This record gives sequence, C-alpha cells and structure tokens, in this order.
Amino acid sequence: MMVVRFPAITLVLAVFFRCTQLGGGAGGETTNGLVTGQLTNNDGLYCAGALVRLFPADYDPVKNSADIQTDTTDMLGNYSFSNVKSGDYTVLAALEANGTRSFIKDIRVDNDTFVAPVQTMRA
Repeated sequence: MMVVRFPAITLVLAVFFRCTQLGGGAGGETTNGLVTGQLTNNDGLYCAGALVRLFPADYDPVKNSADIQTDTTDMLGNYSFSNVKSGDYTVLAALEANGTRSFIKDIRVDNDTFVAPVQTMRA
C-alpha cells in the first residue's frame, strides 16, 4: 500500500512545484496602468453621466494628435481608463446637463493603478 501512495504523492508534489514555478515567472511581463476615480455634484450626490477625458500632461491640441481616452461616469459617479501607458496625465470632466466641470492634475501612471481623489463638479 505504501508503494501505491508514494508515486501518487510524488506526482502531486511534482505538479504542485511545476505550477508554482510557472506562476512565479521572471517578472519581465509589462502591464498597463489603470486610472480610476469618482465624481460628485455640489450637493454630495454622485455625478452620473459626466464625460471624462484623460489627456497626457503635455498635450497640446495644436501640435499633438494623441488618442484621448474617454469614459462616461456610471450611476455612482465612477470612471476608469485601462491600458494607460506610463506617464503624467490630466483628467477633465464635464456634465453638459448643468454646465459643471472638474479638473484633476498630477496623475502619475507607472504600470499600476492610480486612484484619483473624489472630485466635486463645479460651475
């Protein structure tokens, strides 16, 4: 009976160590960043339906033709941008229904997640 268990245990351990070795990797994989945040109105309620744009910090509309990422806030005022390259960014948000806006600067993305502070939309 011991002879039967030994190969089974050996097989399980070999599979376990093989899987953990594959999962560890060399760390050479590059991931893209995520920028996320939340907008509120002056009354403290969530700002749903606002158009939010993510611009490179050095963006010049005359000189640059960079792709600007755009999102619309959900019912809880949340927005997010995925696959953001490393660099510095600015977020501009506008809610056309009432003419309010928000501006968030100093966003630094380093291939991870940047959570912007909650911003209040203002006239």
